Amino acid sequence: FIGGVIVTPSAPAKESAEGKVPDPGTPKGEFPISPGQTINESLSSSDDQFTDNTYYDQYNLNWPGGDLSITLDSNDFDEYLIVFEPPGYPSGNRVDVDTQSGTPPETYQKNNAPAGNYTIWANSFDPATGSYQISVSQSTGDTPTPTATPTLPAPPQPLPNIYSFSATKYNIDWGESTTLQWALDGAEWAHLRYVDANGGSGEYGIVAPGSEVITPTTTTTYTLIAHNSSGETTAQLVVTVNPINFLPIFPTMIVIPADTPTPTPTLMFIGPILTPIIPGP
Repeated sequence: FIGGVIVTPSAPAKESAEGKVPDPGTPKGEFPISPGQTINESLSSSDDQFTDNTYYDQYNLNWPGGDLSITLDSNDFDEYLIVFEPPGYPSGNRVDVDTQSGTPPETYQKNNAPAGNYTIWANSFDPATGSYQISVSQSTGDTPTPTATPTLPAPPQPLPNIYSFSATKYNIDWGESTTLQWALDGAEWAHLRYVDANGGSGEYGIVAPGSEVITPTTTTTYTLIAHNSSGETTAQLVVTVNPINFLPIFPTMIVIPADTPTPTPTLMFIGPILTPIIPGP
């Protein structure tokens, strides 16, 4: 890392940049290059020359700031890369990059390179011609340190929703039936609990939506309970059972006068009770 510029280490530089200056005269061409762009070009005998008789192409880069990497790569010649930092050629700081023998790419790399105009010369170490590729990669601003994104817990599941819980008749006579009906969602399981007026109770699982015909013998409270991981939701109703009214039954006795001849004893059905009738003496 030299002066903020990273170069790929290799053998020592082959010689100084003496002679790598443009020949006097009118430049033959300049090319714009943008951040993130790759250009395929070639050095030819018609290009601009340095005083060492090597050819070069000039590129002008308007850099927005941030980590900068400029790479020159050719399979035809030994690359020599020259970069003028802002404000560019001729007054900008000159950086010569030629640390690789042969044809491996040469790279100018600078962290947090300032914004401004950069001049780039694509050149060869020795006089040569051939194809090359030049590219500019962009990573604006300081390279942030990755931070782990916290994993937020999943929001709690809503409680089950009981849309309806009803009976076709809420008041019945003893021996009659009624139908319970229910509809719900968001439940992992559900059950029905009952408690009657005589203290009897019980519960059992149900499916939803559903219904059930019931014939309670006494007034009974029914509770629908729907469960999931967040808790439970309940709904309740009461079915009133009217009891049967029984009429009182009394035994009946018939008195037969004493002078009545004694008959054979018989049974006579009077009302709901069989009462033996015995004649008097």
